[in-house]
Amino acid sequence: MGNLNDIYRLIFELAALKYNKLYLYGNECSISIPLATGKQLSTIEYLEIVHYYTFDELSDLISYTPKLRHLNLSH
Repeated sequence: MGNLNDIYRLIFELAALKYNKLYLYGNECSISIPLATGKQLSTIEYLEIVHYYTFDELSDLISYTPKLRHLNLSH
């Protein structure tokens, strides 16, 4: 899925979003997003990710969610 970076970027731009669950089956896609800046922070408190990711990719994703209280990971 070549648009995974765009999908995450759009998700993190949703100002009122508190809960997000993203399932991607069958593809091992890499995520290439930079660390978040102060203007890019998300309101997400509950995040569930079900797809392949590396620790570095996960670290970059988490940088966008300073209000995160619950994280569920699987792949």
